[in-house]
Amino acid sequence: MTVIKKRPKALSRRGSTGGTSEEAARFVRPRLGPICQAVLDEIEKAPSTGEEVFERLTEAGIRTTLYTVKPRLSDLARNMGLITDSGRRGTSYSGRCKSIIWRATTEEERKAFLDQLAANDSGGGA
Repeated sequence: MTVIKKRPKALSRRGSTGGTSEEAARFVRPRLGPICQAVLDEIEKAPSTGEEVFERLTEAGIRTTLYTVKPRLSDLARNMGLITDSGRRGTSYSGRCKSIIWRATTEEERKAFLDQLAANDSGGGA
């Protein structure tokens, strides 16, 4: 099992008005770490869609919503390199759309992700 050491940033929506997005970000921030960890744990057990992860977390008694789980998948993939698109698709709850089946990245993929981040931070990336 991979342990997340650093929480993803809770960013408010750019260009939002009325301060509601910033307020929501402040409320959600402390919960991101445990939710991200729970989502990652489920993906490491078996490649899954966001809907499947949400369902298993709910069955395990973790109070969350699909609208909380899906952004954590993006955090884990784009910001942390811990999961990736498997290239396979599942069916969404509605049955009308396809959903990404996410899988945990390998150690080699994680190293390449971190190397790319370091290159981008030093100005050596695209």
